[in-house]
Amino acid sequence: GELKQPVEIYLEVADVEAYHEQLRKKGVRITDTLTRQWWGDETFKVMDPGGYEVWFYQTVGEPRPPEGAKIV
Repeated sequence: GELKQPVEIYLEVADVEAYHEQLRKKGVRITDTLTRQWWGDETFKVMDPGGYEVWFYQTVGEPRPPEGAKIV
C-alpha cells in the first residue's frame, strides 16, 4: 500500500479558548484538548475528515523551557 505522510497544520487564531468551545459545540473531534505549552502557546488539535491533524494556537505568554531543555 501507499505510505501516508502525516501532515500537521499549525494555525494561529485570535481567541483559542472561544474557538475550542465553538468547535466542541459543533461536534468536531478534538484529539488534543486545550493545553498551555511551555513555549508560550495555548493549543488544541483536531483531526480533519481527510486524516490531517490541525493544531490551533494562540500565543499567551513567554516561553518557559522545562528544566534542562536547550532552546536552539
